[in-house]
Amino acid sequence: MKKLLSLATAAALCIALVACGSSSATSSAASAAKSTAGSTAEATTGTSSWPTDTVSMYVPAKAGGGTDMLGRIFIQGMSEVNGGNYIVVNDTTGGGSVAAETVRNAKPDGLNLLMYHTGLCTSIASGQYAHTLDEFAICGLFITEPDEATGALFVPANSPFNTIEELVEYAKANPGELMSGIQQGSSTQLIEGLFEKTLGFETTMVDAGSNADKVTALMGNQIDFCFMNTTGNDQYVKSGDLKCLVQWGKVGATPSSLFPDVPLLSDAYPEEDAAMPRLSNIGYIAGPKTMSDEDINAVNEVIKAAADTKTVKDGYAQMATTVEYYPIDEAVALLDEQQAAYNEAYAIVNG
Repeated sequence: MKKLLSLATAAALCIALVACGSSSATSSAASAAKSTAGSTAEATTGTSSWPTDTVSMYVPAKAGGGTDMLGRIFIQGMSEVNGGNYIVVNDTTGGGSVAAETVRNAKPDGLNLLMYHTGLCTSIASGQYAHTLDEFAICGLFITEPDEATGALFVPANSPFNTIEELVEYAKANPGELMSGIQQGSSTQLIEGLFEKTLGFETTMVDAGSNADKVTALMGNQIDFCFMNTTGNDQYVKSGDLKCLVQWGKVGATPSSLFPDVPLLSDAYPEEDAAMPRLSNIGYIAGPKTMSDEDINAVNEVIKAAADTKTVKDGYAQMATTVEYYPIDEAVALLDEQQAAYNEAYAIVNG
């Protein structure tokens, strides 16, 4: 049970919102003139001239959501570094699997890249996506796990529940009555299943779609609660449209600067929280497996430089998110570790 508890708020626990729904394409304001720092990508790799044309960045999230916003901030940083032109392609079909397949099968010239997070690990664990991250060229990370709490549970503003203990107590006394919003086939479905198993209650799971769709469903009282990232959702709490009952993050995380007065899960359930290894939500950029080493390194150099720009540092700080450079081999190892954790969590939820 300890292990189950550990996994439970783990996955929930650091979500950045997987998106699922329709697809759209929008362009990034990324055609600034090349900076001196930007030309270092080609100089460092020696032989790569990447990018030779417009780069399509496939982001499996709806425009305006947390994942999309973080991706656009980082892309702006990349553009400042090398003056490249980047187009954001918001394709949420299949919980990110369609965007992933588009990139996996793309020409290996680095002009079609996947910009996503470990939410895809859920689709891989469940078999919804029949491929693995090993079948991509991992070019680098663009989101790492901050010391602040990153995940939270939200309810409508007129909800009768004002604490997580009240919600759990009611759910235990009334099995299946509460409706929890999830995204079918995504990490939020896994998170909800783990959370219910951990605390011993049962709800009716409703496919509420992506983060933006969940917010709408909450405001319309179509669902009773759902898990979402702290990033990007504080505005709805500040406006009085939603309430945040509890938040969490990695072991020893402090309250999010976005929700300084909301209690941590460790405050409500200290024993369970202490036992949990976390499933981190890590953002990465990947390309087709057959990309040349020169192009992979060129992309990685731009990622490294973008992470150090004021645009990215300030933008991520405002969204209580962090970025840290990792060499490619360390990035790959970290993603492999997370996939193994998601596989185990999925197996627990499904018996």
